[in-house]
Amino acid sequence: MPRICRHTCSDNLTPNENLEQFLTGHVEFLRRKKRRIETFFRENGITNEDLEIKLRALETIIEERDHLKEWIRQLQNTQRIVSRLISELYIEKRQFLARIQELEQENTQLRHDLEYEQAINGRTINNFRNQVNILEN
Repeated sequence: MPRICRHTCSDNLTPNENLEQFLTGHVEFLRRKKRRIETFFRENGITNEDLEIKLRALETIIEERDHLKEWIRQLQNTQRIVSRLISELYIEKRQFLARIQELEQENTQLRHDLEYEQAINGRTINNFRNQVNILEN
């Protein structure tokens, strides 16, 4: 593919002249930019001192925001840990409630057994008393 040759204003200049023209244009660009910035500051009533105060305030806000972000990350970690612990405690609570129910049933059964044995013991004692009374008579 043939190369297309473009002609520019700097084609007839030496490298030094080309560099000088570039630097002159760049300096003019920077001057225009400086004038626009100065105009902006003047129109908005911003002075050097105001800008420094506002920049310091902005830095403080950014530092506080970073601190708060870190604090939020720590709180999120704490929240995850606490949520896990709460879940574990609920599981343990359900296990304890199940064990309590088992023990209550066992206790009820033992009471019935005790009442039955007391009734048998009472009858046995009465039988022995009757036998003693019969033997004494």
